[in-house]
Amino acid sequence: MTTLFLLAVGLFLVLVQTVPPGLALPLASAYDLTAVFVLYLSLFRPPVQGAVLAAFLGSAMDLFAGGPPGPYLVAYLWIFAGARSVPRYVRAVNPLFLAGASVLAVGVEAAILSGASLLAPGGGATAARYAGFWGWAMIWAGATGWAMILGLSLAVERLEKRISARSDEDGEPPSKNRG
Repeated sequence: MTTLFLLAVGLFLVLVQTVPPGLALPLASAYDLTAVFVLYLSLFRPPVQGAVLAAFLGSAMDLFAGGPPGPYLVAYLWIFAGARSVPRYVRAVNPLFLAGASVLAVGVEAAILSGASLLAPGGGATAARYAGFWGWAMIWAGATGWAMILGLSLAVERLEKRISARSDEDGEPPSKNRG
């Protein structure tokens, strides 16, 4: 159930990111919210669940963004792997750590997407045009990414408690729960 909830949130973010800017949430045009969601998956979810969801969301973003296949998938997997390599003695719930990690996640994504655009014809001009955007995106990610991650963590924690309480009431494990 938690995986389905996370998949729904991730697909919502992908759709918000790929809708024309005037129709999306105001913050969605500031930076890629899905990159911060992948950071959440890396820091707070089991490795297999997070990696599969990150790969799926990267593929979906590549498909819906209309660009060449691969850059978002590579960016999300690098963000996931980089955050998973952070030693576990660093408290992941520290807002300053999460703000810095959000800035790094968006920076990694910016570097990969800018590098991919350099390979296209006329890509140097495109990369230069978006350099200022990526700077503002990193500032926005640092200012709001930590709140998004902590909010997701709280929502998933409540969902898991609710599922656990429901399975305790029925006296069956969650996998056999028919209610």
